[in-house]
Amino acid sequence: MTMAGLVLTAIATFASALAAWSPALVAVVALAGGVPAVLLLRGPERPAPTLWWIVVPVVACLIAAVRSEVERDALDSALPEGERVAAVARLVTDPVPTAGGHQVVLGIDGRRHWAFVPSRFSAVVATLLTGDHVTVEGRRVALEDAPVGWTRSRHLVGELEVERLDAGPPAPVWMAVANGFRRNLQRGLSGLDGRSSALAAGLVVGDDRGQQDLDRFRFRASGLGHLLAVSGQNVGLTLVAAGPLLRRVPLRWRWIAGGAVVGAFVLVTRAEPSVLRAAATAGVGLVAASSGRPVDAARALSIAVVVLVLVDPMLVHSVGFQLSVAATAGLAAGVTRISEHLRGPRWWRDQVAASGAATVATLPLQVGTFGVVPVVGLVANLLAVPVAGVVVVLGPVLGSFYINNAPRILLLL
Repeated sequence: MTMAGLVLTAIATFASALAAWSPALVAVVALAGGVPAVLLLRGPERPAPTLWWIVVPVVACLIAAVRSEVERDALDSALPEGERVAAVARLVTDPVPTAGGHQVVLGIDGRRHWAFVPSRFSAVVATLLTGDHVTVEGRRVALEDAPVGWTRSRHLVGELEVERLDAGPPAPVWMAVANGFRRNLQRGLSGLDGRSSALAAGLVVGDDRGQQDLDRFRFRASGLGHLLAVSGQNVGLTLVAAGPLLRRVPLRWRWIAGGAVVGAFVLVTRAEPSVLRAAATAGVGLVAASSGRPVDAARALSIAVVVLVLVDPMLVHSVGFQLSVAATAGLAAGVTRISEHLRGPRWWRDQVAASGAATVATLPLQVGTFGVVPVVGLVANLLAVPVAGVVVVLGPVLGSFYINNAPRILLLL
């Protein structure tokens, strides 16, 4: 399928999941609008259209619509309010310290509940991370005044009023390893003051639990809020850091080794929507490179969006996912075109073009969600993004190794 066909398929799949249209309506819209569009936008080579050009978009849209409708029904089906719960629950998120206790999402019998854990149980929950288990007793209640997009993107069915909580079984091995890395990183960053440590953790692994509201506001007001959320830059830099090891793997197996690196990164960063988008795009690139057929950014993004939406259609309700897709699309479509019309050294033109393309592409979402777009972000990103890249690369090494092992290093010297 051509580039235009893939892009249209990704857009149609996204829209089908967002609107949760009926399958019949999806088929009619895809055939009536998608087929003529694909025929008109076939690319410069103008290959002859095949049956796949029609079948793939229609099937993708149908699956996205059906799965989205099923997921919505499952989330909207009211649980018996006031029902008492006594079960083993899995921590879906890291506990967030707040006034009077901790906030956390608990998975119980395949359904996720937002929960506020009172401070009397802080000694238990404060030491736990995602994937750990607790035995909990409480009462189910409705989750009131929560944005629909927020609850759907997190698969929340309600709130759990916690009355009793004790430590349960440990996390699975893969999550225990990821949690060990995060704990080691936090110990390494403990040499910094609390504010700097929280910001560094946000830049490296997207951990924003300890960040001050004022710092979040300042980053967002200056157009740098994306630096505190893990994205494609973090995934790319992680693969670059693992490059010396990956190059020792035979080409035919390199995509598996690279996928393992990306998968480990996803576990450490908690599979946030923006992380999933970046990981899926990187995965497409790894498979293409290992097969000797490099893929451009727009094609990789389109394939990644289709796959992710088909796997989890509720991702389309996440603002983070929407911003990540829009920014990446802007970079793929606009950097080269903008850079060609600028003057100066190549590195400077590319930096300016990237900042401008991402800002313009996310403009509608930022205005609709936050009500304002900081113009200073165009300049701030030029200065801050390279510095953030250095922190992302050196943060895990300096934080997790050198600080923890400083006494041993001094003895060896």
